[in-house]
Amino acid sequence: MEKGWIGSSLGSNKGRRLCELAFLLIALLVVFLLSESQLIKAFELKSLDYRFRLRGPRRISEDIKIIVIDDPSIEVFGRWPWARDHHAALVHLLCADERYKPRVIGYDILFTEADRAHPEYDETLAEQTRLAGNLCYAYFFPKEGLEEIPQKSSILERSFLPHVEEPRDGLLKAKNVTLPLPELTRYAQVGFSNIPPDSDGSSRWTPLVMEYRGRYYPSLALQMAFSYLGIEADDIKVIPARHIEIKKSRIGSFKIPIDPKGRMLINYAGDIEAFGGYPFLEVVRAATQGEGGQRPTGLTDLKDKLVIVGLTAAGTSDLRATPFSSKSPMIIAHASVINDILRGDFLVRAGRSVNILIFLFMAVTVGLSSIHFRPLKSALAFILALMAVFGLTYYLFVHGLWIDMVRPTLGVLAVYLAVTGYRYGVEEKEKRWVKRAFAHYLPANVMNEILMDPSKLKLGGERRELSVLFSDIRGFTKFCESRSPEEVVARLNEYFDRMTEVVFRHSGTLDKYIGDAMIVIFGAPSKEVESDHARRACLTALDMMKELKLLQDKWREEGSSPLHIGISINTGEMVVGNLGSTKIMDYTVIGDEVNIAARLQGLTREYGKAILITEATYNQVKDTVEAKRLAEVQVKGRTRPIAVYELIGLNQRRLS
Repeated sequence: MEKGWIGSSLGSNKGRRLCELAFLLIALLVVFLLSESQLIKAFELKSLDYRFRLRGPRRISEDIKIIVIDDPSIEVFGRWPWARDHHAALVHLLCADERYKPRVIGYDILFTEADRAHPEYDETLAEQTRLAGNLCYAYFFPKEGLEEIPQKSSILERSFLPHVEEPRDGLLKAKNVTLPLPELTRYAQVGFSNIPPDSDGSSRWTPLVMEYRGRYYPSLALQMAFSYLGIEADDIKVIPARHIEIKKSRIGSFKIPIDPKGRMLINYAGDIEAFGGYPFLEVVRAATQGEGGQRPTGLTDLKDKLVIVGLTAAGTSDLRATPFSSKSPMIIAHASVINDILRGDFLVRAGRSVNILIFLFMAVTVGLSSIHFRPLKSALAFILALMAVFGLTYYLFVHGLWIDMVRPTLGVLAVYLAVTGYRYGVEEKEKRWVKRAFAHYLPANVMNEILMDPSKLKLGGERRELSVLFSDIRGFTKFCESRSPEEVVARLNEYFDRMTEVVFRHSGTLDKYIGDAMIVIFGAPSKEVESDHARRACLTALDMMKELKLLQDKWREEGSSPLHIGISINTGEMVVGNLGSTKIMDYTVIGDEVNIAARLQGLTREYGKAILITEATYNQVKDTVEAKRLAEVQVKGRTRPIAVYELIGLNQRRLS
């Protein structure tokens, strides 16, 4: 990393903040574009299924009953498809006795072809349909793309919905239709049974209204609900992209939400097990017992109910994935739609704009938190945001609103990783530079503080009250004259190594080595030691003398001449910071108070004292140390003399 770049970056966080915002915006754009892909939409659909399973089954209306043609029924009555006399028998057994006659019976089975082997059975079923007067049969709109084969039917003419408002362009359109046998529908209601699957093959939406030849027709489930609730066609208004409005019914007025295609989002109350279900075989047996004078078992539960007859036997039914099962018979979809209508328990998908706003709000909030806060707080904000997304989407789902879960989750994750990754990369570069530049003259605790906030090393200075320490080896020139350069360097390295350890022990900042001299700053760049920098400077000086005494003993044992030093300390306002240029910087102090400390160091030889401190320093440490006033000296640049003290040691009485 270029030092000039570091200098400018440390000088201001504005550039880095702008870069972080740029990364945030790029991440938002990328995630938004990805969220429009089919893959992300598929994940969103799976997240909806997960919410269904997490929520579990819901309460099911007591007015809905299901009669299932299951495997045991197939074993008894024979291979599917059955002859129509079995269905005629069921209708007769249910409707001939008022004790358990349903209000509506709907067949989720297509009777579109005549029974060639037993045509009389078709007539039997048609007659039972006429006598019952409460049947609703399914028909089918084949897939789009087939050649249009217009058909007219009196039953379709009777069942269309006359009040459909604009906009109608989005409603699903059919080109042809597959109708039940005319003799069956002459005395029955009909509804289409189409439930197109989603892109992943699962059934979550069902059209309630479809267009055929310019008219609009209700689905099987919708028609059964209308019949059960006594709703007339004139009391129904279809408003695409909003709702189907029911003005009058047995349960009053209400609205069924639909999308622009006329589809309803099925709020599944559970799988087939949740709805229970009466096996076809058991219903027939129970009804037969009733006709024989015995008390029918369980059939009284069907009295005035809405009954759906459909297939669940293996190999016969239209099995498809639903949120609760990978293989559900589609009778469960029709039953769920009716249950939603009767209970008013609808599930609505939030609009595109709402989902985008939620996505932007969550992602931008996390992104700005990652920019503004330090890593720990930004990580906490990220976790809280994810919890908020999951909690909010699930809570609203339980209360009937589907908002996207995957899109905001990806947004939160992407912006957090983008901003955090960028910050990590930049800060790691800064930290490596700081370590290289300052590791040799900053103690570990100060270094850690600087790494947390590199702006403290910005190019330029600030005026602060600090203490500065000068030390110098006495007679060093003479020492060098009688020794080789290698020996001199070895002795200096040993000396500086011990002295630097002492400096760092007291959180001092090593300004520089000048030949045999050391300059140490106390109180900067770390502000943790700002309040007692003078005390730390004095303790450092005393410990340096102790360490020197150990070195002197060592040198004498080695037969070498010991070194002696003089130390001076002054306290006052001075300018501290990275001074120099963007190419070469030096973290140092300048000012008149620094010059005083330097001149005072020269007086240690004159007075023959090891440590001298100024009155300014003494006034801050007099309760901690023992010092002796020596004299007042005139210092160049000062009009008034300054008092000089000899630092003797710690105040033992004070310490005790």
